[in-house]
Amino acid sequence: MRENRSRATGKNWREGVGQIILPGAFLAFFGILWYISPVGIYPDSGSYVSMQNGREPLYPLFLAFFRFVFREPDTLVWLAGSGQLDSEKAMELITTWPALRVAMFVQSMAAGLACCYLTRVIQNTFSLSLPLTGLTGLCTLIPYVLTPLASSSHMVLNKAVLTEGLTFPLSAVFTGCMVQGLFAQEKKVRYYGAAFIWSFLLTLTRNQMLVTFAVWLAVVLFECIRCRRWKMLLFPVLGFVVFFGGRAVCNGIYNGLTHEGYTGAATGSYNLLTTLLYLSDREDSALLMDEAQRRLFLEMHDQMETEGMTRAYAPDGILNQAYHYEEYYDRIGFEIQQPCLFDYARAQGIPDGEALNYVVGIASQMDRVLFPALAGAYLSNYTASVLSGLTRSVAASGMIMGIYAACMYALAVALTICLLRRDRSSRGALLMLFALLMICANVCATALMIMCLSRYMIYHTALFYIAGLMCLVEAAGPYMKKRKDKSHGL
Repeated sequence: MRENRSRATGKNWREGVGQIILPGAFLAFFGILWYISPVGIYPDSGSYVSMQNGREPLYPLFLAFFRFVFREPDTLVWLAGSGQLDSEKAMELITTWPALRVAMFVQSMAAGLACCYLTRVIQNTFSLSLPLTGLTGLCTLIPYVLTPLASSSHMVLNKAVLTEGLTFPLSAVFTGCMVQGLFAQEKKVRYYGAAFIWSFLLTLTRNQMLVTFAVWLAVVLFECIRCRRWKMLLFPVLGFVVFFGGRAVCNGIYNGLTHEGYTGAATGSYNLLTTLLYLSDREDSALLMDEAQRRLFLEMHDQMETEGMTRAYAPDGILNQAYHYEEYYDRIGFEIQQPCLFDYARAQGIPDGEALNYVVGIASQMDRVLFPALAGAYLSNYTASVLSGLTRSVAASGMIMGIYAACMYALAVALTICLLRRDRSSRGALLMLFALLMICANVCATALMIMCLSRYMIYHTALFYIAGLMCLVEAAGPYMKKRKDKSHGL
């Protein structure tokens, strides 16, 4: 009895220490990253600081909250609005004024707590030992290590003045809630309800995160069918109405308060035009019957031709074609398309507050004419982007990494099939299926409109490797048990 009591005491002591060490280690890691890394300013950063119309509301409000708390003047906002956030004057203000630095600190601590939460969820769900918990925790750090080391931007995600500073922590918490819902015997509604709220916040931060709601719907429908609870089908239907209704209301209030008269613009057609310009030839201008639109097309296309920014200049190889598209997508949008279309809007006397809607309208008209003729090229480019996205979801970019990624996916599928053949209720296999669903949904949705950059793709990298680890542990379970039994027999 005394021996059992001492074992229980030792176990409780280890768990108590673990409760302190794990969050402490994560917070220390992200605290060090925050301390040694500069504030990351990128092409999109100015639009969030200046609260530019057309942006999702949550991240600009997050940054504005800290400016309000520290009573900072609008100098930095003005510099951001005029495209000078990376100027020497702006960088001097960023390093001396506290608001942005404190916002980056909050992002860093949120990242640490989110990684800790996801690690705890996996630990409790799979009853992991301390070493496996440590490996799981290291897996959650993969996006934060991979991006600065392997991406061309060398971005430190938790120090970037971009939506990724919030979407990565929110995505980790969403994933944790979904995993709890999948494996819980009770309180499923609570976990899926929490995941719904996190998904809602994610889409108010970045439109790309609509994929989280699509996954939420798919998983909840799967649960209804698996448990044969047909009345529960009202849950996803009600969720759909509340989600999009609430999103419209939040966007409307934000735009009404910050951009009076602006009602929002569906910028998907503007992004699609960027892709179509990249895929087109100069002769495609003949498709445009509107003279003004034809002149705009030729003006933009001629600039792209001189810089080698069209698909005609892409190297051989499907991944190389995707990388060429990714290299020039933002340059086409920011350096060519945006100045041409907005200068044209000003020449037509369109007020600045209405210019975005006007430009989006022009882009939509051009899309409808150009897309049918370029549908084949678009599908080919989409396929290349999807393959690039699948590679970057589990590895870095490059042909060798593409082969590595293919091997990882093949191994994941093989492990999943083996585990399901052994046990239809395999927990490791279910987690891997969920990870693959998240990856495929994110890649396929993102590639529809924009390029599959690493920072767009690695939201579920950690989950993939965690699921792989759980599959390996489960697959090795019977063999480890046999070895243990033999050793006891000896």
